[in-house]
Amino acid sequence: MNFVEGVKNIVDEFGAKKIAESSFIGLLDDYRAFDNEPQSSKNILKFWESHGMLERISNMSAKGSQWKNEVSDIIYQTENYGFDRNVVSNLLHELLLGMGIVRPTLDWNKEFQSGPASESERKTSGKKQAQTKSTQKSQTKSQGKSRTKKKANRKEIWEIMQFFAWGLLILSVYLIIGSWDTLKNITKSSIGGWFSGRSHEEGVLNVSGESFTVNGITFKMVAVEGGTFEMGSETGDEDEHPVHSETVGDFMIGETEVTQALWETIMENNPSKYKGEERPVHKVSWYDCQTFIKRLNKLTGKKFRLPTEAEWEYAARGGHKSKGIYKYAGSQKAMEVAWFGIRPHEVKKKRPNELGVYDMSGNVEEWCEDSFDSRHSWQKGGKALRGGSYTRSEICCTVFHRDSGQPDSEHKTHGFRLLLEVSPVAVP
Repeated sequence: MNFVEGVKNIVDEFGAKKIAESSFIGLLDDYRAFDNEPQSSKNILKFWESHGMLERISNMSAKGSQWKNEVSDIIYQTENYGFDRNVVSNLLHELLLGMGIVRPTLDWNKEFQSGPASESERKTSGKKQAQTKSTQKSQTKSQGKSRTKKKANRKEIWEIMQFFAWGLLILSVYLIIGSWDTLKNITKSSIGGWFSGRSHEEGVLNVSGESFTVNGITFKMVAVEGGTFEMGSETGDEDEHPVHSETVGDFMIGETEVTQALWETIMENNPSKYKGEERPVHKVSWYDCQTFIKRLNKLTGKKFRLPTEAEWEYAARGGHKSKGIYKYAGSQKAMEVAWFGIRPHEVKKKRPNELGVYDMSGNVEEWCEDSFDSRHSWQKGGKALRGGSYTRSEICCTVFHRDSGQPDSEHKTHGFRLLLEVSPVAVP
């Protein structure tokens, strides 16, 4: 499924308003202009949705030349509302490329982008613009009153929020001072700032996690307290059941999948199909991961490795903070936490799970340290892969779904996540 098919599916299933929601705007990573500016793709899409233009775009056809008139009219109308013509044109171009209406060979700039609107554009949109002017005038007065009322309401809300914020701050300081001796007894470690937790060097868990910087690239490891959990599923594939108890020790797991920026600074190459420093590295084999980890350990003096399947699933389910109710890593809805059926995206663009770990559902499949135990002969000798990927359906993005690959496989969906061991654990 490409980007525009995703647009059409969401419009068809949920209605055009879904376009403006943050859970969907993440799909626009590669199409946005200035994310925090008034000219952002999100604001343009909101304008299109409120003026019925998204429906016109999704109903365009590559047959004939009618779509060109539609494009000209949409650009002209959007520009007249104060949006930058080039930003509007670029966003519309990307949408139509994905829909197959525009060929890559079309000189889009010559056709639509540069310069003011042509006379033909003005004629095409003239009638529609005239029809909306009277409505706009009648709305202006009521909008002015509502804006004044909204400003007053915002001021009141802001004052209430400030009041509660100060109250929470005072309460927090009181609790911290009152329980300081208790905290010292629990941590039995040096205190940096307010509280830094227990050090990795002492062989116990650093509750705040740790960040590492290698050649200018920083990545974070999230602390996971060990425990016993129910692994697997009775409703999934035969390789996922029976449900059984597994116990894991303390460890730290990568806040994100290993990014292309981190891979490049260690390996001095980038095998990924879809390039981007903050996208997860992919098209790497299990053997490639071992080479990367060996070099990383040499640079940092630490003992990183791949997670076992049990450690991976425990972390995906939320570890010691798990709510025990989620099918995907942090939600019952795949769209909220997983990239699937599209292409790999930048890390940390979806909601994290209970531990604060991102993309354990979807984006790229993640290699695990242990071998895949399967009844199928074609999977013998393979290594475990978890989490689903951007080419798979949401069914494959659950926390209990299992897959495998031969250790020398460099499939375009294969990536990985780091684990830093705290308590010694036997690896199969």
